[in-house]
Order: sequence, then C-alpha cells, then structure tokens
Amino acid sequence: MIIKVKGYRAAALHSGVKKNPLKKDLALIYSEVPAVASAVFTKNKIKAAPVLLSMQNVKKGLISAIVVNSGNANACTGKQGMKDALAMAEKASFVTAADKNEVIVCSTGVIGVRMPIEKVLDGIETAGYSLREDELSSAAEAIMTTDTFRKISSSKFKISGKNCSIFGMTKGSGMIHPNMATMLCFILTDVTISKKMLDKAFKQLNELTFNSITVDGDTSTNDTAVVLANGMAGNKPITTFGKDYNLCYNALKGVMLDLAKQIVKDGEDSKKIK
Repeated sequence: MIIKVKGYRAAALHSGVKKNPLKKDLALIYSEVPAVASAVFTKNKIKAAPVLLSMQNVKKGLISAIVVNSGNANACTGKQGMKDALAMAEKASFVTAADKNEVIVCSTGVIGVRMPIEKVLDGIETAGYSLREDELSSAAEAIMTTDTFRKISSSKFKISGKNCSIFGMTKGSGMIHPNMATMLCFILTDVTISKKMLDKAFKQLNELTFNSITVDGDTSTNDTAVVLANGMAGNKPITTFGKDYNLCYNALKGVMLDLAKQIVKDGEDSKKIK
C-alpha cells in the first residue's frame, strides 16, 4: 500500500545494527518545511539518551526530521550514548539540510549495549540520498523489533475545502531484553494547526489510546510518540476549538486508536482484544 502525505519523504534500509541483512533497521523521515510538533515520552525514571535529546528538541516547537534505528536501544550507555544520539541528529541534519535542533532521534532494541554508531551514521547518509514520498510504509517496517507485523494507519479528510491527510506508524508488542516493553509512534499530517492546539489534541488522545493499553505491565526506557503537522494542506490555520479542530481531532483519534489496538493485537501471548 502506497501512502503519501504532502511534504513528507522517507527512506528505510539495513544499516548493520540487526544481524539479518534482509531486515531493515534504520528509517529517516523528512518534512520539506519545518513542522509543528508535539510529543510524549516514557515516564520511566531511566530514560535512554535519544529520549533525553528528543525531549529537549521538541520543546523548541518545530521538527524537520526523525531518525530511528531498531536493534539497539542506546539505553543505559552513559555519556557515550548521548554522544551517539547527538551524532545521529547531526548526521540527519546534514543530509536533510535541517537544523540539528529540529531532529527527533529514536532507538529501540537491546538495552545496555553500545550503538554501532559508525554503521548507523553511514546508514543515515545513504538514507539521505534515498528519500522518497512513497516510502512511509517502508519506514514503518524499519522500526520493528519483536513485532510480528508492520503497524500503520491513515486517514484522509477535508478542512475548509482543503484535502488533508494523516499517516501513522508504530512499533511495540511486548517484552524485549532485558524485560522492557518498547513502543515508538510517529504520526505525520499536512494539516495547518498551531502548536497549542496540536498539543491539546495529541496529549488528550494519548491518554485515551496509548496510555490505555497494556501488554505486560512494563514501562520502557525509550517510549516515544510524536506527531508532526507541516501545514502543507493549506487549510485555514486551526488556532481555536471549533468545527475544523473537531475534524482534525477525530481523524487523529481514529489513527491513534487503530494503532493502539494493533499493538495490543500483536502483544506477546495476547489471546483476546476488545
């Protein structure tokens, strides 16, 4: 299934973090214009280096790129872990011509093992030359770890006569060495909306969706959920509550709820979902 959202491009490949060369382990997502961003992160007291860096960058309000690797969480890796996360942000900013402070960095996989950073940096550079508007679904494959299937969802709707789109991807199914759950989620939309209103919608919906599910009761060092809105749909900016906000809210709710249910469906030893 080819899914496109105006102004976004992506690339996915095998960089060498995972042993199996047939499995993608790196994704790069780029917005042609800096996007308004909102995010929520793990509440675990121990937070991985990429989480700490991304928490800092998203506060500035605009994000241009997301770089994600799977197979290694870059968690509990000390000062070197933060250096590696910064190196990933800097490389992503270089290949996309974005500000390094406008990059979200995420990692997922084995905890307590240093990132093979040179392989990852080489992969990011290769991905920078391969960015395409029809590769969002491939990016969803590259973020998987113990998942048994790719988790994506999308929605199309109109606001003030303009065609708008939302695409979301997530990963998460259960426990991974050493006994931590992992969840990442990236949602991309071309809607024009203020950061204040995007924050209100995303954080409220996070409580209704991702914070309402459980697979094994564990929290992660790396949990991250991000939504970007680059405004390229050209609708009248959503700055207050009203009809346009409700249309956007409901579309976002549908995507997030679908993704949350897919996580539970893929949960390790999961037998029933309501």
